[in-house]
Amino acid sequence: MKKFKQFRAEQQYITEVGPFASAMMAAMGIFGAGYAGYKLFKKSKEAIKGYRETKAD
Repeated sequence: MKKFKQFRAEQQYITEVGPFASAMMAAMGIFGAGYAGYKLFKKSKEAIKGYRETKAD
């Protein structure tokens, strides 16, 4: 019976933390994707700029 009570307590903890943890992970994922997209945009912009300068010469 003691093991069952301990198991239920752990399950309750997981149920309480679950939504908060998933929301936090989603926010981190969105931020990470935004940052990666920004870096990619900046790098491709520089590449296009370099290509135009070479073509102008």
